[in-house]
Amino acid sequence: MTGLPETNIRVADQVWIALALLTSEDPARDGFTGSEVRERVRQEFGGVPPGIVTHIAQHCVATKPVSPSRNRMITKRGSLNSLYREGDSCHPDRMDGKVHPRMQDLPPRYQGLLAWYQNSYANQMKAFGQNAALLQYTPTEGSGLGDIAARHDEYLAAPERVQPYPTRTSMPYMVYAAEDRVPFGSSSPEEEQGAG
Repeated sequence: MTGLPETNIRVADQVWIALALLTSEDPARDGFTGSEVRERVRQEFGGVPPGIVTHIAQHCVATKPVSPSRNRMITKRGSLNSLYREGDSCHPDRMDGKVHPRMQDLPPRYQGLLAWYQNSYANQMKAFGQNAALLQYTPTEGSGLGDIAARHDEYLAAPERVQPYPTRTSMPYMVYAAEDRVPFGSSSPEEEQGAG
């Protein structure tokens, strides 16, 4: 199957190609800045076409309102851009939008990217279902979720070494109503009268 000459590639498809190349080369990253995507477009296609910034920021972003493109090639993760996968957030008007270029719209040297996307990248969502979003989640500092994630990683590495979280039965404690105003560990006035 022959693809288009590289000078006839749509701007949205150039964005997808650049982001797919960046992602396939560095799969550990959560996403890439608009500048990184723009620079990769320049490297691959010998220049930056007009409208590239708008495509990265608006036209290809799944969660943005349609204006006018319905593409949903990019998922925003804060200021970073990652390739869209089924199950990522999407504006209702983009639900039937294009997720990746068609094979016939890609030059031959980029056609392998489509197979990589469909068989490796997009398959993570199929393998993990709704929990796949957790694979991409980065806890913010102070959210407390970083500790939970770290404990989970420890558990996966050596479950026998991880201590369980404390429970009501494993940690004795006393509960008083707010109006009792009895310090923790001391006896209540009723208990003192009954002891006498």
